[in-house]
Amino acid sequence: MKGLGWALHHTISNFQFPLPKYPLNTLHSFWLGPKPPDPSPDNAVVVIYVHGGGFVFNDGMQFPIAAALHSRFAGTPHQLHFLALEYLDDIGAAVKRIKDTFVDISATHKHVVFMGDSAGGNLVLSAALQGGVSPTCVVAISPWVNLRNDDTASHQENSSHDIISNKFLAAGRNLYSPTLTPETSPALHSPATLATLPPTLLLSGSLELFRDSIENFYQRARAAGASDVRLRVTTDGVHVHQCLPAFADTEGLDAIAEFITHHLID
Repeated sequence: MKGLGWALHHTISNFQFPLPKYPLNTLHSFWLGPKPPDPSPDNAVVVIYVHGGGFVFNDGMQFPIAAALHSRFAGTPHQLHFLALEYLDDIGAAVKRIKDTFVDISATHKHVVFMGDSAGGNLVLSAALQGGVSPTCVVAISPWVNLRNDDTASHQENSSHDIISNKFLAAGRNLYSPTLTPETSPALHSPATLATLPPTLLLSGSLELFRDSIENFYQRARAAGASDVRLRVTTDGVHVHQCLPAFADTEGLDAIAEFITHHLID
């Protein structure tokens, strides 16, 4: 994985700066695959999915993860439906949009899952921790849990291995949240708040910048008494490698499907 990670790292590192903010009027949501029927059956599972991209680029169709997970639920009692949300123009507004969408969807659907990768992982964890919502579970793939970009050894150790760079992270953070608070960095929440975290699967790679901050978040959530928080670290995995077909992390995708299925049991 190191060779491909190096190639992707240099591609993203050459991204032009400064990065543009999304204009507010580009906000939208769309179904990745089939929309659930109306009325929705009890076996329908809606995944509210928020993509990554440093809060500043990409969209919900950047990775084929929805198709990969759809195939894992084929032939099971449950039907998976992915609703991809695009960004608002600041983190607070984006988190509110996730929570509002949950309220709308949960009114007619028994099972609603939060899922996000990278910056999207930050947003779904933030929504889950701010209260007022109760997703069936949360899946956070390489979540950006702490917007401070130099807080762990892995930010330095993996700077030449990961597909993202500290320069890119700093640019995204400075555009969207130059002030570090619990509302923008899930890792900064108090133990009392972390204890309220819904069942959560955290996925990381040993070669990614966020490795240590994700592990620290996991350890703090467990120590706080959060219900069923799990961490899966892939050896030689880079940032969001579970979403990249070139890395073919079938075990990681299987782990996501198994975690969701486990929490669909009444």
